[in-house]
Amino acid sequence: MGDRLPSPELYRSSIGKLNFLTHTRPDFSFSLQHPCVPHMEAALHLLRYLKGTFDFGLFFNNSSNFSPQVYCDSDLGSSPDSRRSMTGFYIMLGGSLVSWKSKKQHVVSLSYAETDYKSLSKVVADVTGLSRLLSDFGFTNLSSITVYCDN
Repeated sequence: MGDRLPSPELYRSSIGKLNFLTHTRPDFSFSLQHPCVPHMEAALHLLRYLKGTFDFGLFFNNSSNFSPQVYCDSDLGSSPDSRRSMTGFYIMLGGSLVSWKSKKQHVVSLSYAETDYKSLSKVVADVTGLSRLLSDFGFTNLSSITVYCDN
């Protein structure tokens, strides 16, 4: 919605240069389909935001303890429109955040137990992949990983 940009190349160039930030700053993303004036205003707003928050970031600890800490949570029917539940988890390795996800479930859950089960199944799949990756790197003390849930 809004007036089309006379030169969408400037918008695409600005956003294209910031594309790498979607991996390091997951708090924003953009679409490049049919850019309009409001899109350019949003891009400029993003640049002002980045200028003011350049010192924000993720902390990576230099601890030699590589024991994973896994936390997950779910919320039954948190979306008032669709009544679908939200699930989320994060994984820390040696005190540093290495993986996280938050997602609305595809179907409406009927109980807290069902939402927690779905949340736990997602995080266990991610932890299984992480533990296999770490074992490929030579970490052998990963036989049991505790997953903390809200129950």
